[in-house]
Amino acid sequence: MKYLVPFNEPIAEYEKILQNREYWDDLCDEWSYSTIEEKIVRLAGFVQMGGNLNKVINRYAKEKDQYKRDRIQYCVGKYILKIAEPYPMNIYDTRDPFVRRVKRLEKKVMVRFLVKLLKIGVR
Repeated sequence: MKYLVPFNEPIAEYEKILQNREYWDDLCDEWSYSTIEEKIVRLAGFVQMGGNLNKVINRYAKEKDQYKRDRIQYCVGKYILKIAEPYPMNIYDTRDPFVRRVKRLEKKVMVRFLVKLLKIGVR
């Protein structure tokens, strides 16, 4: 497996890089520009440098329609499931109790959970 590293950018530039569809819209073409593992490592590098992920998400979502704002929550859920579980899980799996629980979290709690996982679960 390829060794993954976060961006080597000042925090303000890093923030701008993360404010795009590649990270927050899993149904767009840009999502495929990088793997979910690359995205997670980059998000982890940002929060481990002291970056505010809520701020990034809010700026990205600011002028988006409801459909695109909903995609953000699915992406956050995908990141959580990828980091937290030792086996592959799908955000659309309604039978898995952990998936159901993650999907019920409100946005603020979900992002806070993701930030904790990025800080302690990604090296």
